[in-house]
Amino acid sequence: MANIFIALGSNKGNRHFNLQTTTTKLQSHVNVCFKSPIYSTVPIGMGGKRVFNQILFCQTTLSPKQLLNKTQEIERSLGRGPDEKGKSLPRTIDIDILTYGGRRVRLPTIILPHPRMFLWFFVLIPLNNLLITLERKKPSLFSQINKSFVKKVFTARKALHVPKNAIRTIA
Repeated sequence: MANIFIALGSNKGNRHFNLQTTTTKLQSHVNVCFKSPIYSTVPIGMGGKRVFNQILFCQTTLSPKQLLNKTQEIERSLGRGPDEKGKSLPRTIDIDILTYGGRRVRLPTIILPHPRMFLWFFVLIPLNNLLITLERKKPSLFSQINKSFVKKVFTARKALHVPKNAIRTIA
């Protein structure tokens, strides 16, 4: 069973309903263990409504490729067209697999960990919230982390600057 993080985003239609429906559909394929609060963020590089974002911590027996296929099926079932892939367009739902059991995966259709996840404040802020919750409620998960890859060399003096109106917690 692999521990995975999945990012959800919606800025078209009933955004809250879209996130709830996606989570329900995902539960047919993964065990959704914890959810971050839903955040409202400004759309980056596209017009439309503010984006509702949420991060899920899940467990699955599916392979990364199988999981990608299932998430794409869910996106299509909620109205996302194949021509939207890679374009900055308003969407009913966007599902991104962020990590897969600490593994590195490099396939033509999926790279894990997600190569852009650390560039997106709309992922980092809900992910941070969820990690704090997980550390408190499921400390055994953190005992499994291989810390040999990370060594603190400096302490940050300035926090990441996110414009004041860029993100709000809504649920």
